[in-house]
Amino acid sequence: MPRMRTIAETAKHVRATDPSTALTETAIRRLVVNGTLPCVRIGTKYLLDLDALEAFLAGDQRQVTA
Repeated sequence: MPRMRTIAETAKHVRATDPSTALTETAIRRLVVNGTLPCVRIGTKYLLDLDALEAFLAGDQRQVTA
């Protein structure tokens, strides 16, 4: 089952995992809006799969686009 989170929850997870991260909520939102990160839109919210984000950050493009 995918670990789906809102953009704010995703940013919070990234900060908890790496407190000195440079990846902000705004940066995540830009990646979602321009289509770089896959997401599901429910109403006005975007839901991201944490595993897809981690694959993207690790440089594994095959996982992100699948």
